[in-house]
Amino acid sequence: MDYQQRLINWQLPVTVIHHAPVWHLTDLAQQTALAGRAIPKNLLLTDKRTGECWLYIQLGPARLDFKALATQLGISRSRLAFATDEVVQQVLQTVPGMVTPLTLMPNSPVTIILQHDLLKAPELGFHLADNTQTALLQSTDLLRFFKHLGLTYQIF
Repeated sequence: MDYQQRLINWQLPVTVIHHAPVWHLTDLAQQTALAGRAIPKNLLLTDKRTGECWLYIQLGPARLDFKALATQLGISRSRLAFATDEVVQQVLQTVPGMVTPLTLMPNSPVTIILQHDLLKAPELGFHLADNTQTALLQSTDLLRFFKHLGLTYQIF
């Protein structure tokens, strides 16, 4: 699927920056084209007991506070885990290291959770299912993107 074209078709303004592969946020320091940009960390998490999935999107390189998130989700910390490679492929049609909300499809079996600071950034950068391309979207357009997909989100 051409994810950039989908954004254009939905009239979501997007600027695409091409760069060397970025597998982790720590690789961003080497990408001058992305310097100073708000590039969120996208984490696919699962409930080990029920299989429920959450796509947690947060700003910056800060580590996820699993205990706090589990409490907000109403589950025990021991049940919250990173999704397996197979679940990442099934839910997001991608591989670990290239997790992005832009590969979500209508009725994707995932709950989207946005860190509250995320929406303060005027522009956000996400992979386009290819870690050599970063799509820059307004934060409000990210919310419109979820609406086009018929997906809901929570802000923590």
